[in-house]
Amino acid sequence: MLKMRNAAVFCLLALAACTWETGGESADRPAPVVPTTPTQAAAKRSDKPEAVDTGEPKRDPSVRFDASKRFWRIDWDRSRSISEQVEEKAEAVSKISRERPGELAGSRMYLSLDYLSYPEFVERLARHASADPVWIAEGRDRKERGEPRIRALHEYTVGVSNGERLFSELDAIFAGSGLVPTLKSVEKCSTARPGAKGGMGEWLKGRGLGPKAPLPMGCLMGTFEISTFPARRDRP
Repeated sequence: MLKMRNAAVFCLLALAACTWETGGESADRPAPVVPTTPTQAAAKRSDKPEAVDTGEPKRDPSVRFDASKRFWRIDWDRSRSISEQVEEKAEAVSKISRERPGELAGSRMYLSLDYLSYPEFVERLARHASADPVWIAEGRDRKERGEPRIRALHEYTVGVSNGERLFSELDAIFAGSGLVPTLKSVEKCSTARPGAKGGMGEWLKGRGLGPKAPLPMGCLMGTFEISTFPARRDRP
């Protein structure tokens, strides 16, 4: 009898040992963590490809050129003035010009030319018109002849902008790449009286512009042609 009990105990112990080794009821128990030495960890890290520094500046996503449409797009950081962004935009244009030599001449660019999007341009335009007798006389003469005032405004904006290079920031952005922008046409231009109620009138007054005759306030959209030097500086 004693031998039988000993044999039964032996079998139970053997069964318990088998259950522990094969997982048995403890199959959901987490596997033991194998310690990793510093050398092994370094070897694993070295298996991952590292970024290669080519020395080239990273492309600015706010400056793009669509080769299929021959079209430029420049997005501005509204938290900074355009003059503060000239250097970085010029670097982006220069990189694109190196990648596509000879493909950029004759391309186009659409750009908002209103006082919210490009205030430097609008202030130069309004300040020039405030001291330009042609602005007042031309508008009065066209009105007397029954010609649309808006037509005179568009023609004046395009002519003066090119003749006086009122978009000097754009000149600086493209000059380093041997390119120059020319304003070809404008859409939805507007005027405002300094001191008049509303955002534009108050904006003009805040810059000390007068008299109270209407002044040009830029345009919702301008179309530029990007050409190579030498560029035409006369009015289109």
